Amino acid sequence: MVVALVLTLLLVLVISYAGGFFSGNTIFYEVKECTDDDVNDKFPDGINSEVRGTTKLGKAVFRDNCNAGSGNLVEYYCTSDGLIDSVERTCGFGCTTGRCRDFPFQ
Repeated sequence: MVVALVLTLLLVLVISYAGGFFSGNTIFYEVKECTDDDVNDKFPDGINSEVRGTTKLGKAVFRDNCNAGSGNLVEYYCTSDGLIDSVERTCGFGCTTGRCRDFPFQ
């Protein structure tokens, strides 16, 4: 009896850790959606070098940033598969705080 209870509790913990939970005999899972907050009409794919964006998938969070080695912008975005990817962009006037500068020495 105790062994069955321990095994049941362990199963519940494993399923809960994996993102699911019980409701009767059904197991539900959280749907984790990729979001990118610098998507707009001009940049529908989220590859927007004009503003610093944040891309999230579940607990993973990536902020656009400047590559210290190259000085280029590292832009994170959601792929069509719902995953996070990045692309490195060269900025005409350099990169600052996760976006391309509009003017020199900005």
